[in-house]
Amino acid sequence: MKKIVLILTLTVIPILRLSAQSIQGTLRQGSTLNEVYLTIRNNTSANITGNVTKIEFTLGMYLESPKMTNAFGFTDIYTLPTPSAGIFSSHDYMSMLSSYLAASWTGSKAVSLSPGQEMDLIGFTLWGVVGPELKPGPFTILSLRYRDPFFGEDKNWLVELDGVNVTEGNEKFYSQGSNTTVHNEFSSAYLNLSTFNLTNLPVTLTKFEGRHESDIVNLNWATTEETNSDHFDIEHSLNGKSWRSIGTVAALGQSAKLHEYSFQHKNPEAGAHYYRLKMIDIDQTFAFSKIVNVNVGDRNSAGLFPNPTMDKVFFKATDLGNVSKVQVLNTAGKVLHEASSVDVSGLDVRHLPSGLFIVKLSKADGEVIQYKLIKK
Repeated sequence: MKKIVLILTLTVIPILRLSAQSIQGTLRQGSTLNEVYLTIRNNTSANITGNVTKIEFTLGMYLESPKMTNAFGFTDIYTLPTPSAGIFSSHDYMSMLSSYLAASWTGSKAVSLSPGQEMDLIGFTLWGVVGPELKPGPFTILSLRYRDPFFGEDKNWLVELDGVNVTEGNEKFYSQGSNTTVHNEFSSAYLNLSTFNLTNLPVTLTKFEGRHESDIVNLNWATTEETNSDHFDIEHSLNGKSWRSIGTVAALGQSAKLHEYSFQHKNPEAGAHYYRLKMIDIDQTFAFSKIVNVNVGDRNSAGLFPNPTMDKVFFKATDLGNVSKVQVLNTAGKVLHEASSVDVSGLDVRHLPSGLFIVKLSKADGEVIQYKLIKK
């Protein structure tokens, strides 16, 4: 059986050496074995308030394999919305036969922690497709490390509060219970989470994607192999942590061919939406898919104006780039007007009767933007 060791560490840029460890870090198990949260705790006797402005970390994985294998070929990392805004970037590389994903977040997230209070900063859904090169097993470990010479380079961690590093000190990590092992030294420290694992999937999922179109989020996924699969629960979240089922799609059960599935989430509110599939077997065992993030904008209030109108409508400038086709359709789907482009001079709709219409902008990259239009 293959052995997987997954290491999560954070890169530090020393700014201020504090006499006491202000903020400690840990790894907290989520609702499933492949969900993990990076959590911090106030380690002082006073309240800590301010704004988290930077987080830097490196996710590392060693995959025991008969050949050199990039472990990130088997694992996707999806950042959940804590922090909910800001700039997130990452890149992967290999070093000392291990794979790494170095990432950073910058932004501003308000924090107010009383002594001993905890707060989740970043969440991960770690997702692996089980196959010939990857087997679930009991020896999988997720680690948070600081300056571990075994891995060839300094692996540090950083949380900045209003531009000041608050993770300097000798007690960098703390335990979340019996599933974590902590070793703290100033020159070398680590925390091991022993319950991270992968799950055998009842299906081989080749894609899962979502797209917002008009008042609907269209979710599409495909499988190439199914063994005793029963159904898919479509789960939805507004924060990436609290989930609810919004629908069910029956599975084929047995299949060795490509099969496409789809589901529509109707009338989602404006904002960020998160979706995952709960893939359930006939014996009711299950596994989760990766998480898909879809941003729903308020198109009708800002993108098309004036609305209602009697003669012309204008588009938000950011929606006009790369347009390959513009169409006006009635509610039955019949195309009443079509043009190859539209610009800031607007769209003349005086020839249309009074009523409700759909205006569709198609872009060269495949994006489709739809608006509801009321003609007086």
